[in-house]
Amino acid sequence: MKASRWWDNRERFLQAYAEPSHRMSVQANQPGLRKHVLLKALPGRGRRRNPWTTWLHDELLQEFHRLRKAGLKMSPSMLVSIAQYILTNSHHSEYTRAFTPPGSDIPLYDRLNVRWVQTFQDRFNIVQRKQAGKKQLSPQKQLQIEKEVAFHMGTLKRGFESGEFTNEQMVNMDETHFIVDMDNGKTLSFKGDEHVSYADVVAGSTGMTMVVLLLGGTSAKIGTPMMIFSNASCSYPIRGVPDKVPGVAYRTAQKGFMTSKVFAQWLGESRVIRRLPRQQKMIIWADNYSGHTLTEQANTELSRLNAEVRAFPANATHLVQPADSFVISKIKDAWTKRWEAKKVEMIRAGEWQNTVRSDGSWSGALRNPGKTFYLQLAADAVRDVNAQRTKKGNLTYAQKAMVRCGLATVNGKWSVDQLSDELQMIIADHYDHFMGKPVEDSAVEDESPDQSAGGQEASV
Repeated sequence: MKASRWWDNRERFLQAYAEPSHRMSVQANQPGLRKHVLLKALPGRGRRRNPWTTWLHDELLQEFHRLRKAGLKMSPSMLVSIAQYILTNSHHSEYTRAFTPPGSDIPLYDRLNVRWVQTFQDRFNIVQRKQAGKKQLSPQKQLQIEKEVAFHMGTLKRGFESGEFTNEQMVNMDETHFIVDMDNGKTLSFKGDEHVSYADVVAGSTGMTMVVLLLGGTSAKIGTPMMIFSNASCSYPIRGVPDKVPGVAYRTAQKGFMTSKVFAQWLGESRVIRRLPRQQKMIIWADNYSGHTLTEQANTELSRLNAEVRAFPANATHLVQPADSFVISKIKDAWTKRWEAKKVEMIRAGEWQNTVRSDGSWSGALRNPGKTFYLQLAADAVRDVNAQRTKKGNLTYAQKAMVRCGLATVNGKWSVDQLSDELQMIIADHYDHFMGKPVEDSAVEDESPDQSAGGQEASV
């Protein structure tokens, strides 16, 4: 670069160098030395944008400003929905939903994804603020967990090889907790903003639980979900909320979590779980959460189903439970996408809770769309995930998860190679326990919360 050009643009260059996110320390050519390099091109430089991208970026920025001021909590997936809305309702002479960029056979509408949104965020310095940090287990406790996981994998291997287990017998149930507005405290904002806020939804602290069931066999899929709504008196059905939404069922609990009473009701719900044909015994794999305690009613339902409940190794469901193996995250993604589209719709329609209460107060938040909406949302989210297939093998995500966690075979054969990389490493490190050596009880107390307790909480 010529010195004269650098001098003419020195303010922009110095500003770019001062931005920490634009710089990175890398190894220099000389041993022991490092240098700083720019990660991003300066404004006005870099790859030239297509005119339709520039147009859509500008339109999206205007909507971002407007909706952000309205208090909508923003996320990359929300921006995708907004960009798609702009194209769908565009009055531009050329750039509409049907527009296909020259040289491409894919419409611009179908090319809008989170990666595309990232270029928009980079251009306008829009970032997502988040919190990070996890508690860790002691090395002794981690070792104990790995040994129990290896023994569990060996039990599955021997069970499939002996004929005790079949793919059709294996099912996995788990719970995931949702907050009404799915609030994780994160939203998109411009760098340097000191005040960040967004719209809440009435009763935004009210939780609900989705009971997820993974069915095995050749047509492995996510079964009909059951929602657990919070209700002080545990009334069912709730007045004004008939349990008639196709593809989903519901029950109630005081705090909206799984309890032993609701677990028995789940076992007795014929829309959710049914007896297997040909006198096959169903094996329901679940975590060791206290809500899965078997009551007299639960045992009666298990007898009717010809089923038994088996527990995963404690504190290890993130390793061995198929529902935790990206299936629940896929459901949360589908749920969030539809929920955010609904919130955009509500803001556009002005559905705010501005009615003054008898005490003179009023919330000003978005109206709660109601439990029937959440029932339909749950059914649609599960249906969306069941329709998806993996790029490799064309499997459902439920089938892939069951295979990776050892609860299903591949072409009738169980092998270590089918498992996730982490499980394969654990088996290699504790092969004697995988081959059947019992694991001695550990004297080390685990002070961390049981990851199995109550399933996952969705905070997306």
